[in-house]
Amino acid sequence: MMSRTTFALLAVAAVFAGCIEANRPVAQDTVTGGDTLVEDADTQVPVDTSAADTTQVACDGDAQCAALVIDSCKTATCVNHACVFTNVEDDTPCGDAGACSGAQWTAPETCQDGACVKPAPVVCASLPGGCTDTVCDADVGCKSTPKDQGTECVAGGGALLCEEGVWHPQDHCDAAGNCVEAAPEACEAGFCQVAVCDPQQGCGVQDVGVADGAAGDWRFVYLRFVPDATLVGREVFSARGTLTLDGDGEWHRGAVEASAVGAMPAVTVSSFCVGEDGGLALAMGMDGEEPNAVIGQLTPERDLLFAVSYLRPELFVAVKAPTGTVPTEATAARYRMLGVVKKAITSEVYAIDGVLSFGSDGCLDRPATYQRSDQEAVVNIPSAGACLQFAADGTVSFPHEESLSGRVGVPVTLSGFSRLSRDVLVMTIAATDEAVFPSLVMLVRESPNAGLSALEGTYAFGGLTASGDNLDRLGGKLVYDGAGLVTSYDAFLGDLVATGGGGTQDRYTVTTADTQGTGNLAGSYTHDVATGTDRNRRVGHISARVSTGEAAPNLSPVVVVLPVSSTWHIVPGIELAIRRQ
Repeated sequence: MMSRTTFALLAVAAVFAGCIEANRPVAQDTVTGGDTLVEDADTQVPVDTSAADTTQVACDGDAQCAALVIDSCKTATCVNHACVFTNVEDDTPCGDAGACSGAQWTAPETCQDGACVKPAPVVCASLPGGCTDTVCDADVGCKSTPKDQGTECVAGGGALLCEEGVWHPQDHCDAAGNCVEAAPEACEAGFCQVAVCDPQQGCGVQDVGVADGAAGDWRFVYLRFVPDATLVGREVFSARGTLTLDGDGEWHRGAVEASAVGAMPAVTVSSFCVGEDGGLALAMGMDGEEPNAVIGQLTPERDLLFAVSYLRPELFVAVKAPTGTVPTEATAARYRMLGVVKKAITSEVYAIDGVLSFGSDGCLDRPATYQRSDQEAVVNIPSAGACLQFAADGTVSFPHEESLSGRVGVPVTLSGFSRLSRDVLVMTIAATDEAVFPSLVMLVRESPNAGLSALEGTYAFGGLTASGDNLDRLGGKLVYDGAGLVTSYDAFLGDLVATGGGGTQDRYTVTTADTQGTGNLAGSYTHDVATGTDRNRRVGHISARVSTGEAAPNLSPVVVVLPVSSTWHIVPGIELAIRRQ
């Protein structure tokens, strides 16, 4: 409590100060720029007051003014008997020091425009990547220190992921606290293996065995084209024989009738596999320094397959041999005949496309014709003696005579194999009893109930097609929407690859009724698909899937086609497409 004596002294001092001010001349301020001219009776002194508070408080020295300062962010000096208050420099420390509250740091208070300001708190967050530990230090704020080298982290797009056959391993921290992305690994597989990817374990492989129904005896027709660039020169080889697929993944080749010595690869025993979707891979030994394998597809019913070589223009088409005797009775039927044949005296090949109409006795009920890709004129087949003959072991033959207009007829026999359904016959031209002429001819039965929807699904395809003056291998997959659109395809032709489909012009057609006299059978097929700036066009037929005249429901069709030019004229080659299971 203030004493009476103290109060009296303060009162006297106040009165005394008031008397001094009363007797002092009144100052007149003139402001020029940032300077204030303080004028009294004796002198004029310019004073910088740009950052000063010029509240008029009388003084005789700085100490008197300093005693009046209550904020550490201001200073006061006595100028011309008046206290001048000035802001200290911004960011001068004041008030509370830095402080931590958990992971939250509040920086020290600082002077800003003459006032002591408390900053907003900051949350100490770890740096991206997870390779640092961030803590709060009251003196310096948020402080990061590197985690141990090798600590798991996530860089870039992430780690421990499988994306389109590529594994992204776990990323790790380096000594400097950086998250280093691990090199991605493409998952690869060997022959008869499937690459798999596990996010935790990485890449691996699974062996592909032999799907149910694939094992057994198969009868094949083989066609191989040798281009000009080889040592033997341009040549076409063909063979017909048997192949046994064992349930343990080993195949054995039986007797072969060939167009020439060495037409077939020398290997007679090797490995194979068939996936659950019917995909086939079959090792054929070595082609020079490289292993040769053929890849293809089995029908869901496991009764027909095709396979194309990885390395060269080479095509297998095979029919599964029956386990018992099969009917031999003839039935009326019409077939589309599609094939590729070597010329008699040169190594050139041509495609054929025609219609054969057989009566109930198995013989042609009318003369037939077919078109050759190398000639404008058609080839005639008289009906006399031209009969389709089915044997109890599943083999089939078609002896007949062929002639061009005005020329003498030439006897020709197609011989090969038939499925039990008789909807697809796989044949070659017989040269003698023990040899064949280079060719592959397929007869596809008319499909009276076929339509666009019959082809809905994903198909594997493969074959040989014209490439310049040569034939080359091709294959891949395509998807039909069941309404006339080829929605997508992935294809290879030789060493070239292409993808596409889904465009408004990527169409396919299936004829649903025969137009008598035109040879346009029900089940006739075309497609017209964009491949870059070109068009990929094919004509052919889809199988009827019937057995001795009775419908076989729920069986998948087979598509057999020939390549055609931009004007829809057939060119050398033949291809098959089989639905994946």
